[in-house]
Amino acid sequence: MTRSLYHLLWACLILSCCSICAAKKLNNTCATYVNDITLPVYVCCEGYAGPLDNCQPVCAKGCGPNSVCKLPEVCECLEGFEENDKGECEINLAKQHLCTKEVAVEYERSEPNPLLNLGNIAEQIKAQNITIDPTKIFDTRMETKLVCCDGFEREHDDDPCLPIDPHMCSKSVEVKCNNTVLSSSWDPLRAEFAALNITFPSDLLIKRHAIIKFCCEGYEKSKETNRCEPICQPKCGKHSKCIRVNECMCDDGYVSDMKGGCMPEVPDFRPEDTHVCSSGDTSEILAGEDIQLSCCPGYAQERKGELCLPQCASGCADGCRCTKPDVCECPPACKCDAGYAMGKFGGCEPICADGCSDHSSCATPGNCKCNEGYALDIEDDEVECVPVCKGALPEFSQCVYPEKWECNEGFAKVLNKKTFVYECQPHCERTCPQNGYCKAPNTCDCSPGYEHEVQVNPQDKTIIENCLSTATPIDIRIDYRAGDSTANSEELIK
Repeated sequence: MTRSLYHLLWACLILSCCSICAAKKLNNTCATYVNDITLPVYVCCEGYAGPLDNCQPVCAKGCGPNSVCKLPEVCECLEGFEENDKGECEINLAKQHLCTKEVAVEYERSEPNPLLNLGNIAEQIKAQNITIDPTKIFDTRMETKLVCCDGFEREHDDDPCLPIDPHMCSKSVEVKCNNTVLSSSWDPLRAEFAALNITFPSDLLIKRHAIIKFCCEGYEKSKETNRCEPICQPKCGKHSKCIRVNECMCDDGYVSDMKGGCMPEVPDFRPEDTHVCSSGDTSEILAGEDIQLSCCPGYAQERKGELCLPQCASGCADGCRCTKPDVCECPPACKCDAGYAMGKFGGCEPICADGCSDHSSCATPGNCKCNEGYALDIEDDEVECVPVCKGALPEFSQCVYPEKWECNEGFAKVLNKKTFVYECQPHCERTCPQNGYCKAPNTCDCSPGYEHEVQVNPQDKTIIENCLSTATPIDIRIDYRAGDSTANSEELIK
């Protein structure tokens, strides 16, 4: 009884499947028989796989990019792609974005203008060239052609259709076409010229209007993209590009700096930092919502882009460091030898109980040593470290720092133009009188042959110093008589 019921249920299931296959007319399915059941069971045919209502061909090695398994072990390029010499599917630019449309096509009418269209000037035409109105020679008609779809364009029929350049401008200009070979349809016009006894021109210059394209103002044609790209003046700097006229934008991964350039963008957090937490819960993360990141509780950054470090609210003792939130770790305590003490940098340093003078330091317990560039100087029972300058010092100078000297007070450093060596010369704050010189600090003296004279200005009672010549002046009087080259002369010596 149980076996019969089982066979009955199996038969019903097979009938249901057959009904489904028959009703839906499933593709790529084949009938097979199981054990002793006489009704067929439908499965995907050999070379196909998938659910019964969607059996798809199988290509064991798979198909490359831009291709699909069309038949068992047969790959085919997707629409808009074609197979190249290497067996790869590459985009076919020439066949993309093409549509069938009715477009206006220009053609030349078979009959030319009669001479009467030229007006009263017909009898005056004697030149070898004439101009004929193009609107009366060229016409347009509608034809069905394969052209670029809306939003795309190309210059020649063999070129691929590219998106219309929004920054490409155009204008209509008048051009002249030189027609040297005329068809027989021009014979009536030749006859009219002959009747008027006018030589028919050998060349006809026919005016037409053509559309020329050029980049709009502020744009120029790019050799790389063959499109009109914006111009930026001045040019954009390193790691940036011109996105609009006179507007630059930094490349991805760079941001503007204070000087108008572009610098690498610093991320908020380092990717290896394990102490970065999000403000959202798991459901928000799974939903793809924007999550705000920050340092986990007990951690903080000193500045953007640095690691989140643990924070100890009460701080840590010298030589200790914060390893976890509010947890300090200190190194094992050290004990210095006699005469040494723990220094601020963690090492044992010698102790000089009385301290050391300027420009010296404690070298060993109780002993000071002059720092490098200084030497010990003992004068009047006073010990000090003085700077050392190698070589002889100029007169009126002293060594103030190691290998650096300065002039004494009241003297100035001046370059000797004969020896090209700096020396110290006395300096006078007020300018010495003419024919005088600075003899000592703030002390003027007269040059040889001059003597010092002091006067008091009666108006403001100021003192005026001069250097007067000690030589006796000579007053020469000469009496010239007209026409006499041997005129008497008289010299008076005062």
